[in-house]
Amino acid sequence: MIIVGSARIDERGKASGGRAGDQTGKELSIQEGYIYKNGWDVDIRIKDKAKRDKFIAFIKWACASSKIGYDQSQRLSLYYELKKLSFRYEKLVAKCECDCSSLVACGLIVAGFREVNPACTTSTLELDLRKKYPNDFDFFTKSYKNGNHTKITKWWRNGDILNKAGHHVITVLSGGRKNTVVKASKKHYSGEFPKLPPRGYFVVGDKGEEVGKLQKFLTWAGYDVGKHGVDKDYGKDTKKAVCDFMRDCGFKNINGMFGKKSLAHAKKLKR
Repeated sequence: MIIVGSARIDERGKASGGRAGDQTGKELSIQEGYIYKNGWDVDIRIKDKAKRDKFIAFIKWACASSKIGYDQSQRLSLYYELKKLSFRYEKLVAKCECDCSSLVACGLIVAGFREVNPACTTSTLELDLRKKYPNDFDFFTKSYKNGNHTKITKWWRNGDILNKAGHHVITVLSGGRKNTVVKASKKHYSGEFPKLPPRGYFVVGDKGEEVGKLQKFLTWAGYDVGKHGVDKDYGKDTKKAVCDFMRDCGFKNINGMFGKKSLAHAKKLKR
């Protein structure tokens, strides 16, 4: 079961005007993962595992804390209290408030993304991250054909941020897709693996049947090769998928070039 956390509503079932702190134990809370009406707009994923883990830890802590409540009119008070503590959130004693997007912003700041706008909303969160941290996040939107992250929960990983502009944002806390797929294995890939080119590895710009075979494997393994799917073109989306695969396999050098070592891991992979 996928469990998500978020700031939801105040103690009176309203968006603002309540007392500081969590009066009901449910103003910030966890619940079973769900799909927003007509799907989420984007699944935002922190690439760095250490930062992702820090982000998850903060959201879990916040959802369990009696000190933090929901109030859109005082949504920045959590940020200001954390700032006083140099973001050592475990030292928080003052009662304060947030809303769904300011909670996520505070979590990202705690995780190390200090340039995130604490006042961002569900309408500006994605744009703010794309602008300030273009290489630190993956953004899975409705346009992706291979793995609809906005409507199918099986693609979610722990730490993923599901955002619906103008409405709500949640964080996956547990039960998401394993980060290291090699260990969550059940069955080998039954398709045909690619033959490496003479240089010994694939790079951006390579095209052809062998690239298509690689893309089919990556898609089977749960990696997104882009909105065009298996197009036999080793472009930036396929490179990103290879980088994610390498990262999940524990490679130290994440260069996006699929070679002998990557192929050997691919042949061992089960799921």
